This record gives sequence, C-alpha cells and structure tokens, in this order.
Amino acid sequence: MKIPLIRIPVAIGPLLMLFVCVTGCGTKITPQLHPFESDGCSSFPDGTASEPVLWRDDCVLHDYAYWKGGTWKERRDADRKLRDGIRRKGKPVIAQLAYVGVRVGGTPWLPTPWRWGFGWHEFPRGYRPVSLDEWLMIKTLLPSILEPSREIREGFENYILEVGDGRKLMGFLKTKNKRVVILQPAGGAPLTIAADQVLSLEPTRASLMPPGLLNGLIEQELSDFFAYLRSPQPLNLQKK
Repeated sequence: MKIPLIRIPVAIGPLLMLFVCVTGCGTKITPQLHPFESDGCSSFPDGTASEPVLWRDDCVLHDYAYWKGGTWKERRDADRKLRDGIRRKGKPVIAQLAYVGVRVGGTPWLPTPWRWGFGWHEFPRGYRPVSLDEWLMIKTLLPSILEPSREIREGFENYILEVGDGRKLMGFLKTKNKRVVILQPAGGAPLTIAADQVLSLEPTRASLMPPGLLNGLIEQELSDFFAYLRSPQPLNLQKK
C-alpha cells in the first residue's frame, strides 16, 4: 500500500520550519542570581523582648535555603529546620507560628521578595533541583556572607532617619510620602513617623547582616557550615 505524499505549499514551508525551531530547538537561558542578603526573620521578630536576636541565626539559614531554592521537599525540610531551631530555644508556640507563616507565605508562585528561590531573577521558577551551573553561581554567596556590606541587594538598603525629637532610627524604608515615612527595623513592628518630623533620611552602606559571622567558629563548626552551603537540602547540624 502506497502512502500518498503531502505537498506543502512553498509559502507555508518557512513558517513550519520556524514553528518547529521555536517549539523544539529551545534556547538555553543563562541563570542570573542576586547576591545573598538576609534581614533575619522577615516580617517576624528575631527574638523576644529580653533576647531580641534569639533565633535570628535560624532565620538567616532559612533565608539561605529560600534564596537558592530547589525542590518541594527541600523547601519543606528548610521550613521544618526553622521550626525545630526555634523550638530548641524553648519557644514551641512561636516555632509553630513561624512554620505556618513560611508554609503559607513562602510559595514560589507569588512574586514576593521572600518566595522560595527568591535569589534567582527568573519568575516563576517553581520547584526544581538546582543545576550544576546554578551551583557554580551559588558559590558567589560566600563574599556576601564574609563581607555583608560589600554588595547590598536593592530593597535591602538600610536607612538612618533622624527625628525632630532627637531620635535616630534605623531600618528598611517601607513607605515614604508627603504624610509619613515608615521604617522596618530588624525585628519588631514598623515605625511610622510624620513627614514633618523627619529631619533627615539617608541610606547607609552598612548591611543589617553583622560582619564576622564566621568569627569564633572552631574548625569542626566551619566544616559543618560549608557542608551546609554545599548541600542540596538542610543538614542536621546539632552538636553531639
């Protein structure tokens, strides 16, 4: 049995070739990655009134996991590690609140600055393993940890606001208009200042991430830290 040949009109041929190339050839896009920056516990206190940075280190590690992104399981494990870290500090209720907050608000499908995989320019990125090329790019995070003020990502600039009553306030600039200026300090509620009370508002090149994060760590602790950075999912680094 002979199969009849289909003759394609000359005018349609180039269009068909273009369609095949667009849908099948594919163009490899080089991934782009923002420098790593953490504000501690975003929109959540870093600690208690008596210990204001009690679980900030847990939030910084959680930010690192969210910055690089990865699979659905890796996100779940990062959220559990945050919950367990706060729980080990004797705050089980706060730990559960933080866990529920990141599970609900950390979805990669919304363009929030704290979404899963927020470090990548690509949106939506969704859930997928970090590729080898992307891991090579992630290595650039080390300078931003060792020297946090070296490069500050847009939106993470720290501002100093001088008020008419003599106070000097520091934090992220959330809102500025003719009526008010709102600063978000590292931990705690936003601060709202009437615009006519603002004497000066200046950005500072200092990061809210403290310098010397690795100072004082013993050799085994440094080894554990870099093992964590290389791992595709959070490690259990509890001291034995």
